[in-house]
Amino acid sequence: MADLRTLCVYALPFTGGAVMLFVVQFFFLKYATDVLLLPPAVVGTVFALSKLADALTDPLIGSVSDLSRARGGRRLWLFVSTPLLAASFYFLWVPPAHYSVVWVFVALVAFYVTFTGYNIPHLALAAELSANSHAKTRFYGARQMVETVAMLTAFALIQIVSDSVDPRECASELMLIVSAGMGLFLLGTPLFIRERTVTATHATFLPSAGELMHNNAVVRLLWVWFWVFAATGSLGVMGPYAAEYILGRPDLIAVLPASFVVAGLVSIPFWITLAKRYGKRRIFMAGLVGAVVSLAALLWIPLTKVPIFVTLTACCGVFLSAPSILGPSLLADAVGEAPDHAPGARQGFYFSLFVLSGKVGVAAVTAIIGILIAAVGYVPNEVQSAGVRVNLLYVFVGLPVLGCLVGMLGMMDRASNSES
Repeated sequence: MADLRTLCVYALPFTGGAVMLFVVQFFFLKYATDVLLLPPAVVGTVFALSKLADALTDPLIGSVSDLSRARGGRRLWLFVSTPLLAASFYFLWVPPAHYSVVWVFVALVAFYVTFTGYNIPHLALAAELSANSHAKTRFYGARQMVETVAMLTAFALIQIVSDSVDPRECASELMLIVSAGMGLFLLGTPLFIRERTVTATHATFLPSAGELMHNNAVVRLLWVWFWVFAATGSLGVMGPYAAEYILGRPDLIAVLPASFVVAGLVSIPFWITLAKRYGKRRIFMAGLVGAVVSLAALLWIPLTKVPIFVTLTACCGVFLSAPSILGPSLLADAVGEAPDHAPGARQGFYFSLFVLSGKVGVAAVTAIIGILIAAVGYVPNEVQSAGVRVNLLYVFVGLPVLGCLVGMLGMMDRASNSES
């Protein structure tokens, strides 16, 4: 089982990377449209292209980290990625007056690639720290709790920039401090974690397509994760728009998403306990069902009922925390049973595909959001008409509901099978 020291050393330093990721993921689109004054559709496309460019490196990083397990371990990747990640994060917020689109694209690619260089070995490391299935859930639960705290920190940073008189100047100064501080924090895991001793395997650099497709459980989880991540990513990207332009409450830009993540944080031990008792897949499905119900209810309340809107958003956070925890744990179990010549030796590669499916989901939904909000008549920095507010609400609710429903279909025929 996972001891407290190992849980803390593994999970807590990841706060640094998660803070930087969530600031970019949840705020940079709005920052680019409202502060840098770049067209929404252009920024959405830039996000999508940068995610896709990053996606090409995911399997390579995962496979190389697998082959390096017996030669320096995964900690080497964490050491090398940290300073590059911190630097690329800072440069993202200080584009020059000219060629802003090109600068943003290059900085986004650098940021996402270096985050991958830390994130995939970090995910794979948790699957290797213990052979116990429930212990893996605890590792990913601890990581999810850290990510939730990081979200709160990110939303506070977002609120500071949003409320400043000069958001661009504020961002350039604040993000320099964030990049340095969070970068130092990230070094905690490679400095203090104790990796399990592994021996060299004869695994090839990349598995064959047949080897991958033969593991049906992994393929199905990748498909489901694409849709689940599209759902959660959509809520994150649309959150600032929902607060300022749907509810007409810019002071809730941090409060609205904070209600989502705090509720999810509080519920994590609850989901871990239920998963141990009733099985990971059943609880995964229950979370998706609850999220759909919570989101659909938003369509039936007046937009003047802000407390109810915030409460239902918080309920959605509770339910979506279940698949967020259990998705990586289910993958770790599936990879441990992989029918290759070195079971479990592909952790990095399969987790890279897991991360890749999520990235593609976020890239797709971000591009769609940029296009949709332009199509429904959204005008930056202006009070939106009643019709535009309703249309933005449909985007806020519709995209994540679609993701959850398709994710449920992907898991449904396995929900009745024996559980971990």
